Amino acid sequence: MNRISVSFWLLLTSVALLSACNPTRLIGTWQAEDYQGGRYRKPLVLAVTDEGAVRRITEQNFVEQLRQQGVQALTSSGIFPTEEKMDKNDILAKISQFDVDALIVTRVVRRQKQAEQHTDFFGDTFYDQPWRYRNYDRYYRNYYDRSLRPDYYSDWYGYYSHSHQFSQARTYVVEYQIITAETNLYDARSGGLIWTGLAETTTYDDAVAAMKSYTRTMVEQLTKAGLI
Repeated sequence: MNRISVSFWLLLTSVALLSACNPTRLIGTWQAEDYQGGRYRKPLVLAVTDEGAVRRITEQNFVEQLRQQGVQALTSSGIFPTEEKMDKNDILAKISQFDVDALIVTRVVRRQKQAEQHTDFFGDTFYDQPWRYRNYDRYYRNYYDRSLRPDYYSDWYGYYSHSHQFSQARTYVVEYQIITAETNLYDARSGGLIWTGLAETTTYDDAVAAMKSYTRTMVEQLTKAGLI
């Protein structure tokens, strides 16, 4: 494997490992202290965006997560196929028609493009496989009655000299986006704000995975708050 191929492989491996972690970080939530109405069971989800495909996918992700909690949520894109801003009276009519008890309104409030410089050391076959990082402690124990760590690890000079002989470095840049989004829960009857949450989601050109992570985090918080 030549150096360019190794560098490219390391880039993909690093991105994959970063994406495997939960990319969403909850910034904060607020809940109305005087709310005592219990859990909502039929919310209408409205994603505020001019991009029709993004609206549909976002709302559907929310609905899928909510239905896993036994909540009969609806998407606004399923009721209002138009991509234009909807009239309040039209929304109220649908709320009455479908017996909606809450509205979940979500929108992106900020997008930040970021870049990180990474330096990876390679050349030692012990670390050529990314799964070895995730199971590091196993190399200092026996696995199926045989040690997994290389022989040169047992001697300090063997480790020192082997590392000098085989270690190489490769530096590269990873670009990604941090998307900050807000989700508000409103009571359908009073129209008042019951709960709001703000979170940041990191995406490495995988918008679908990022969206799923964000909606899952918001639904988890709504469930934790006892609102759904």
